[in-house]
Amino acid sequence: MSAKGLRSIEIVSRDVIGRFVPEAYRRIGVSLHLDRAMPDFALTLMHLVNQVEVQDVRRIPNEDSTE
Repeated sequence: MSAKGLRSIEIVSRDVIGRFVPEAYRRIGVSLHLDRAMPDFALTLMHLVNQVEVQDVRRIPNEDSTE
């Protein structure tokens, strides 16, 4: 498989993960009653999801690099 093909799969995979992971985190938190125990649960969840997205984006190699 070419580098471009792998890059395309990575982009699509990140999109799919980005749509499902935040909802999974929310459901787990609600199941554990974190939304009741933590007044700022929604903000904490949003911050966690944003941190994961930022870290993942930083790890994406540049197309021009030779990684």
